[in-house]
Amino acid sequence: MLYIPECASQIADDWGDMWEQFYDAAENNFKAAMKYISEHHLQSQFQKRIEIILHNCESSGWGFPNDMWQIYYDYFDRDEEGIEIFVSSITIIGMISVTSSVTSL
Repeated sequence: MLYIPECASQIADDWGDMWEQFYDAAENNFKAAMKYISEHHLQSQFQKRIEIILHNCESSGWGFPNDMWQIYYDYFDRDEEGIEIFVSSITIIGMISVTSSVTSL
């Protein structure tokens, strides 16, 4: 159930940006898994694997991490600590991008 999103997030993390169909397939499979897990109250059994998927996709571009987090939040309550960690990592990435741009000028 989570195998395809696990592989996709690991590949995206290892190899960098992929093509749109790759992300679409990963997101669609993740959404189907989240729906099943939610409907059958299995979150506690799969939470660790879900966290790894979400962590691995954060280094990707094209909105992939945002889409994956949104899918997760569509089925499960937002955890304040999780939101803070996610926002902090985006802030750090944004600061690195801005610093790199300014430095290269």
